[in-house]
Amino acid sequence: MDWHGVGVPHDRALGYAWADLAAERMYPQFLLLREKMWAQMDAAERKAAIEQGQAIYDEFGDAVAKKRFADAIAQTKRQITGSRTGFVGTLVVQAPGPGGSLSGGPGSAKVSEIYAQSRRDVKNYWKIEDVLWKDGSVDVGPLERVGGAPPPLPAGGK
Repeated sequence: MDWHGVGVPHDRALGYAWADLAAERMYPQFLLLREKMWAQMDAAERKAAIEQGQAIYDEFGDAVAKKRFADAIAQTKRQITGSRTGFVGTLVVQAPGPGGSLSGGPGSAKVSEIYAQSRRDVKNYWKIEDVLWKDGSVDVGPLERVGGAPPPLPAGGK
């Protein structure tokens, strides 16, 4: 979005910095995109990308993000509802959809699925992500505004 100025000010250096972060785990599609972007930038953009990228890595790079994720999973494990034997019954959690509706559908999930052991094993999570990203692909559709005005962007445009 930064690279093309979609919804944010056009900033190729910042766009590259985010693409570099996406390529951190060496997923081929992100490496290719990052290298194509680097080849299109001039020396000043490359210098800015490296400078901006450091702050992005400091906050979102795997060195800190994976620990933050593991801490969040540990916190979630401490707050699991249900019996001490692990039974959580048929409780369903619903998140409001567009317009605030709680009608089920894509915004709902069974608690037993949310708290499944496979979702709480941090090492397993990263293994699954690696398989999905190295062998799969993601299609991103057009941007779509959901309810009201967008929130203000924090410093840095993200």
